[in-house]
Amino acid sequence: MVQDAPLFAEVAERVIDITQDAIFVAHNVSFDFNFIKKELGWLGHDYLRRTVCTVRTSRKVFPGFPSYSLGKLCKSLNIPLNNRHRAQGDAAATVQLFEMLLQHDSHGLIPRVGEEVALRA
Repeated sequence: MVQDAPLFAEVAERVIDITQDAIFVAHNVSFDFNFIKKELGWLGHDYLRRTVCTVRTSRKVFPGFPSYSLGKLCKSLNIPLNNRHRAQGDAAATVQLFEMLLQHDSHGLIPRVGEEVALRA
């Protein structure tokens, strides 16, 4: 599947550029963020971004679900999840989950761009 894909070093600057002044959002964000941070570190870049974990946020915004795994959470919230465990499918479902979280975040749990909060190093 990745036979013809570019090396990470070839897209690293683009990753830095498109995430500049952005909040890094992922389901279990520490896994994805630390992977990117480590790869960029090997290329000599310090990578600091604000992060939002949709697992932790879902527990607060939607308490009481039996599971907060992406598959089960999507099922509970009627979010379509196609191509499970593939970047495109999981990312599309996470976008829809994050949009729902933003709509239901009545306590201001999710940071917005422009708000002062600590960066994740």
